[in-house]
Amino acid sequence: MISILHVDDEPTLLAISRLFIERDTECRVTTCEKVADALALLENTKFDIIISDYEMPEINGIDFLKKVRSFPFYTPFIIFTGRGREEVVIEALNNGADYYLQKGGDPKSQYAELIHKIHQAVGRCRIERELKDSRQLQSDIISFLPEGMFAVDLTGHVIAWNKVMEDMTGLSAAEVIGKGDYIYSIPFYDERRPILIDLVLNWDEEWAKKYSSIRKEGDKIVAEIFISHIYGGKGAFFWVVASPLYDSNGAVIGAIESLRNISDRIQTEVTLAETIQQYSTIIDKQDRIIHQVFPDEIGTADEEVFDENQARFRYIFDYFSVSYQSLDEMWRIIDTNQPWNQLLGFGHDEVIGRSFEEIWSPETRHLFPPLFAEFMETGTILNKEIHLVRKNGEPFVALITGRIQRETTTGRFIRAHCILHDITDQKQLEWEIEFHSREMEHVAHALAEANKKLNILSSVTRHDILNKLTVLTGYLEIQKEIATDPVMLAYIGKQREAADAIRHQIQFTKFYQDIGVQTPEWFNIEEIVRDASEHLPLKGISLTVLLSGITVIADPLISKVFYNLIENSIRHGVSVTAIRISAKEPGETLTIIYEDNGAGIPMTDKELVFQRGFGKNTGLGLFLAREILAITGITITETGTEGMGARFEIRVPKGKYRLIHSSFR
Repeated sequence: MISILHVDDEPTLLAISRLFIERDTECRVTTCEKVADALALLENTKFDIIISDYEMPEINGIDFLKKVRSFPFYTPFIIFTGRGREEVVIEALNNGADYYLQKGGDPKSQYAELIHKIHQAVGRCRIERELKDSRQLQSDIISFLPEGMFAVDLTGHVIAWNKVMEDMTGLSAAEVIGKGDYIYSIPFYDERRPILIDLVLNWDEEWAKKYSSIRKEGDKIVAEIFISHIYGGKGAFFWVVASPLYDSNGAVIGAIESLRNISDRIQTEVTLAETIQQYSTIIDKQDRIIHQVFPDEIGTADEEVFDENQARFRYIFDYFSVSYQSLDEMWRIIDTNQPWNQLLGFGHDEVIGRSFEEIWSPETRHLFPPLFAEFMETGTILNKEIHLVRKNGEPFVALITGRIQRETTTGRFIRAHCILHDITDQKQLEWEIEFHSREMEHVAHALAEANKKLNILSSVTRHDILNKLTVLTGYLEIQKEIATDPVMLAYIGKQREAADAIRHQIQFTKFYQDIGVQTPEWFNIEEIVRDASEHLPLKGISLTVLLSGITVIADPLISKVFYNLIENSIRHGVSVTAIRISAKEPGETLTIIYEDNGAGIPMTDKELVFQRGFGKNTGLGLFLAREILAITGITITETGTEGMGARFEIRVPKGKYRLIHSSFR
């Protein structure tokens, strides 16, 4: 249901409007004869759309619109008035009116058009709200992920930088989002350079060798690295995962990298390895030391000394900072220390002699035999993830590291030394990240669907208008054939000009809608220029292209940029006989120079030529050219001299171009 507030000082018009509009069963109309009454109603009631007259006592429709636009929420607004002055239309649209319709004519068709605009405006508003909500949800998910995360687009510009990254690097999202040239590497390496996220988009074997621990898992790249510049120079170990970002069509649109501080885990692993070695040495030497110190025939006094030494050893053993257990050849528990007992919740005597397999979770117990068969064969087990159950029934996840102790000469099994490390919190974090990743996929899908709906809405609108224009221009042609009065023919000509202008505007919306929709790609500029020139009448004009070996990352519509420049030289250059396109690289930018020998552009118009509507034709070409180039940070300016020809400089920033060779310099 669409709720409509209609404001007009003519009660009879309000009555007829309600009658026509509510023929559409989806619409319900509330009417007000005064703007003041409408504003009072809006304080407590929200409407899907507002329709307002322009000429009303006390407050006119434009002032009413301004007040509505000051509200914290957006409501579509249609000016529906008998006044058709151009300045009123412009003022209404400039102040945020969605549509401006003029009263008069056949009521049936007039209200059919009004209802159509109501559905369009409300539909677009609902889609945009859905899009905004989805973007906010995506932003919140990214911002509050519990580990560092950032993302870049295909051009290397940062598009996401969450709160953990802010805390980790000291750089706020506002300082990095939208910026490129490897700005994200500075906090980690104190210089601008490719890092793991760049290898996702452009694998480089030499750069990959800079990482001591790196591997590919499908389309992901995983590494464990130590970064010395982070945390104010204290440094930290990180587990880093970088992977591509895809759009709804499966095309790569960028890359994302997550960083988890694993310094505590690395330190624990080092401690574990050292502890295993130390404890194994103690176990190896224990019997030998005892028998060297104490003879086989031990008297009462000697037994006391023995018990004292054994108690001292047990004290040291129990107060290791790690959870230790030893197992016999049947994987029964021989011994445990206090940290192990605290981790599992068992008393020492409760578990001695029990199979270690009994403590595994029932769901994963089938994994015990193959894992420990491998342990028996290799003699070592390192950081294997296992699922155990505490005495109170609480499940948890642990890493197990162990080594089998054997007699040096015979190889006889003595015992297996194992250490457990509780990683439940870490696994919970991984599960949460996985959950949020799925949520982000859902959000991305919702965004894609919302964009799709907006494009369909725009496409349907263009189609409807162009159909009507076709009918209109057809009737105008018939009228032109029938009419003989010169005055009438002049009017028909003006009507045809207006219809053509509308058609150009509709075509502009199609071009503008396509800008930025497709993923930027690398283009050979010389090929782009020559392809564009093939579709233009260059008779009598020489074209020199000195762009060999230059590729630029740009929106796929870049061909229209050069098409428009060449077309403008032909159409407006007056006496153009030569066009030259070259390039130079002064410093860290590439400048592509387009120049002709025509009339040139007056000094006062050098910036105006890029404004929409300026010029002798549609006034859209150079406006669109600048918008297309800006997608990947490329700029265009006019630097020629009037009377000596037009000259455009297209500046491509560092990282957005590649040179196969440098002969053009």
